[in-house]
Amino acid sequence: MVGRYHINPETAVLKVADWPIEDQRLWSASMDRDDPFSEEGQRADKREISNTKVAKGYGRFLTFITRYHPDDLILPPSQRITPERVKAYVDNLRTNGNSDLTVLDRLQELHSAAIVMSQKA
Repeated sequence: MVGRYHINPETAVLKVADWPIEDQRLWSASMDRDDPFSEEGQRADKREISNTKVAKGYGRFLTFITRYHPDDLILPPSQRITPERVKAYVDNLRTNGNSDLTVLDRLQELHSAAIVMSQKA
């Protein structure tokens, strides 16, 4: 089936509930406002629409990792976002017909998520 009911596995977005457990924990902690002196909670002051955009962008990156580098899923989240993986991700986005602006959007979302994923356990 073609059209809005067709789901291209290349462009699917992994939902937060389907992310690896450590990624979910770090994302959840980034929304927490309990400790104003903690590095955690750095996304708590962002608008919901911004957090949704970053989560979807990171979910798109995780779809790419799941499809092409599934062994990376056993690594800590901060170790999955390497220059080599980002380059391959950009190549994949372009291969799938994404415009330069869309590629830049995905990189911005990945950067914002990488800040969250780089937090200590």
